Amino acid sequence: MEWSTVIFLGMGMFSLVMLITVIIFGTRKSSEMKALENMLAEKTKLLNSDTNALRKALIKSEEEKEQILHRLQNLEAIVTSEAWEFKKGGDDQRIQLDLHDDELQEMSDSDKAAKMAKQVR
Repeated sequence: MEWSTVIFLGMGMFSLVMLITVIIFGTRKSSEMKALENMLAEKTKLLNSDTNALRKALIKSEEEKEQILHRLQNLEAIVTSEAWEFKKGGDDQRIQLDLHDDELQEMSDSDKAAKMAKQVR
């Protein structure tokens, strides 16, 4: 065998080994990247569901805030009115703020406050 043939075959074998190494390395990296991609997809789904839950909680909180603010305004109107002072003072001239018994059973506290606020305004 000539030296050129031996060198050519040696270089060919070396190139083949390097090519196989690159393929194996690439396959491993590809599988690692797929695993990472799957993990990130799961985390993204969890984050999206958490974000949606927080949005719903925020909307509910805003609605509750509006209800509380409305009720507070009604209560402020009641306690700052002259009618409330007359009712608490026991004067004979007091304005009628009492609700009928059947109304009391049907209404919530916030509805009662709203009705009394309308009467004193």
